[in-house]
Amino acid sequence: MNPAFVSLIAIVIAILCIVLAFRFGKVFFKVFTAVFFVLVVGAIIFGALVASDAMNFKEGVSRGSSLFLLEKEDDVLAAVVLKPVFKKTGADIYKQRIVNVSTEDIKAKGHLQTREEQEESEIPFKFPSENEFNNFKDNYKEGDLDAISSSYYKLFIFDASIFEGREDEILSFGELEFSIGEGLSVLESDNPFNTLVELISEKEGMLVQDVEDAINENLEGNIRGVVFALMLGNVIGENFRDIMPLMGYFREKTITVYPKSIMFSVLGGVPESLMQVVLENMKLEE
Repeated sequence: MNPAFVSLIAIVIAILCIVLAFRFGKVFFKVFTAVFFVLVVGAIIFGALVASDAMNFKEGVSRGSSLFLLEKEDDVLAAVVLKPVFKKTGADIYKQRIVNVSTEDIKAKGHLQTREEQEESEIPFKFPSENEFNNFKDNYKEGDLDAISSSYYKLFIFDASIFEGREDEILSFGELEFSIGEGLSVLESDNPFNTLVELISEKEGMLVQDVEDAINENLEGNIRGVVFALMLGNVIGENFRDIMPLMGYFREKTITVYPKSIMFSVLGGVPESLMQVVLENMKLEE
């Protein structure tokens, strides 16, 4: 149910009760009733505002790009951009199913995606260039979050402590494997590609060139972003736009959101049970 409609109904009922109390009740009961219903109405309106903000947030994350930064001791270690959800129309599906056309045929038609483009569109992240990443680092050190977030719906800042207790969990990168703890070491290094190559080469007894070839074969972006995305997937799941698993991290401030809206401003003081009700209502609205 729409939060604004719920608030309107609550206000109408409260006004009706107050009118009846003042019309027929004694002085004490009148005062008690008035105060009680003012509090009830305030709580309902506040809850409706939080619920509305939560739904707007969910929709905004799906429709706009959001920037994820990994931060440790005031330094940005990695960055990825969560892309908007690509929703295919009936026309898109029809176009993509045209009889076994080759990549060249698709390019010639112009209005169709190539197979490579279709696969790329299914990857939830884009990976910033080295220059963009360095700008993020510089602006973060200067505390200029507006400059960082200006091109994105939201900026999510993940504190590296989000991976505490998960250091031994294994990440798969093609046929190669490394742990979250090793991934953090890679991201903290000045040359993450070489660090990852040396780490896997030494651990697996592989030739450096073989490791480099295996990494490059599966590399969809810069190595910092790819490692960060793999680590995030282990912590928050494969659906990066589902905010329910993130609520605990928001409350603990392990994840900071900027710009902050009413939901995130009050999250620490709202009972977890109430937030679960709000989030369940968000699911029903889908």
